[in-house]
Amino acid sequence: MCANSKDSDREILIDGKLYNVSSFKHPGGSIIKFFYRDNAINCTYPDATTTWHAFHSRSKRARILLKSLPSRIYEGSPSSSSDSKSSGTIKDQMIEDFHQFESELRQEGFFDPSISHVTLRILEIFMLFYIGYHLILANWWIFGALICGIAQGKCGWLEHEGGHISLTGVIKIDIMIQTIVYGFGDGMSAGYWRNQHNKHHATPQRLQHDVDLNTLPLVAFNAEIARLVGPLGRWWIKIQAFIFPTITPLLVTLGWQLYLHPRYSIRTKRYSELFFMIFRLVVLRFVLGDFSLKSVVYIYLLSTWFGANYIFLHFSLSHTHKPISQPNIHHNWVRYAADYTTNIDSSWWCNWLMGYLNFQIEHHLFPSMPQFRFPEITDRVRELFRKHELDYDCCSYLTAFRRTLGNLQDVADTITEVQIENTPKMRS
Repeated sequence: MCANSKDSDREILIDGKLYNVSSFKHPGGSIIKFFYRDNAINCTYPDATTTWHAFHSRSKRARILLKSLPSRIYEGSPSSSSDSKSSGTIKDQMIEDFHQFESELRQEGFFDPSISHVTLRILEIFMLFYIGYHLILANWWIFGALICGIAQGKCGWLEHEGGHISLTGVIKIDIMIQTIVYGFGDGMSAGYWRNQHNKHHATPQRLQHDVDLNTLPLVAFNAEIARLVGPLGRWWIKIQAFIFPTITPLLVTLGWQLYLHPRYSIRTKRYSELFFMIFRLVVLRFVLGDFSLKSVVYIYLLSTWFGANYIFLHFSLSHTHKPISQPNIHHNWVRYAADYTTNIDSSWWCNWLMGYLNFQIEHHLFPSMPQFRFPEITDRVRELFRKHELDYDCCSYLTAFRRTLGNLQDVADTITEVQIENTPKMRS
């Protein structure tokens, strides 16, 4: 805790002003705590400027709320992670160039939504579910469950865009699409997703901040997290490179569907989410009305297993094998995207399979940009990175899998080494 700082007096630095948020209940949750002065090294103010604009670029309400907060001009020196536009350092020149680049992309229409693209994505999901259930009804259970699993994964990609308001660009409509697609397609809470996922975007791979690192006890993507597990957990982590691609995604998904997400929807009174979660099960039972309850449960688990592995394995390719950042070190927006994110080579099949999230660097730079536009800007992003001597990490699809599974094994080996070090040596 910084000297003279008070929990009742919190300020956040945005566009050269300190906004007092001590009595402000942030609609997006506790993410604002990441930008308190005592949450960074040397008690400097982490600059929230670029992060704030990235999350609220389409929200008039957010701008009104920000103006209503008590504020004062920031008179201190810029931090090493400054997102301000004109403080005169090399790192600030990086941010200034980024803002100029973003402005150019907006003027050129790259942030404009495409209703036809959104419509095709939704129709694709309906078609996949239709084919999947017809195969199941024709007693092709495994193939039908596989297609339904792919449809569930596609729901995950689509709801992700809805949560980022990059579908229609209209906040209420995109959140409605996310609520329906995630609730009916995957049985999960859109509100919970937004609350958690934005923390990841604000501070990717940062310990005690990025919720995607809070994966225990089922998996550990880095050695520091792995050291926190007990004896039983160590046994599980030691074989995680084998069980993560097979068992872990299903366990996580069932935990979310049956407990964590419904609990969140009930606690936050998001009853529309609960409706679609329940309606999903009603429709499943109706479509498979001629099947026994045991068979319905089997088909549900099988399709969920396919879907969970599809979505979780592909999500894990983007960050989990990258280095981690310490809790008290804050990086600027561009540095987070460059140092803690991986792209996967573009191809028609990979773009389709991963819903354009193989362009993870571009997605972290511009989270509200419609994702199908990413292939058009990659060369310009590379140019920006070259200018500021940043690494643009892009690899093949198979290399990304090797890195991810190899990292899981490396963490498992670390657990084994710790056990050997802590084993009492016998006296001769």
